[in-house]
Amino acid sequence: MTGHLSARQIEEWLIGERTSEVASHLTRCPECAAELQRAAKPLALFGNAMRNWSEQIPAKPIVITAKHSGFAGFGWRAAMACAALLAILAAPAYRHYAAPPRTASPVVAVTDEVLLQQVASGISRSVPATMEPLAQLMSNDLNRE
Repeated sequence: MTGHLSARQIEEWLIGERTSEVASHLTRCPECAAELQRAAKPLALFGNAMRNWSEQIPAKPIVITAKHSGFAGFGWRAAMACAALLAILAAPAYRHYAAPPRTASPVVAVTDEVLLQQVASGISRSVPATMEPLAQLMSNDLNRE
């Protein structure tokens, strides 16, 4: 290996992707070893901080339970019963607002047929309609030769 380690090689070493080539370079080059130590120091400090923080957490988990009084449980049940009652009462009112079933009118069938013919003619063209003037110019140029 010539020169010093790249930043990528140092990062790979720090995350555990270690090669024998980099290891031998680190033993021979004090500058790269010092750079590796400078890069590893913040990670070590962070690791120590996390370990100290985790040691401060109590071993027994704290469980918070809500105490339900009889009235609070009744409140939810009453609210759900009122919502169900409103839904049952509102259903017949919306039945009258249902849209009538659609029937295909002859006008729609004709316009559909016209649209399909336009699409078929557009697809069957060798050149799009917007390019026809250019195609005519090119065909005129070819006929002259």
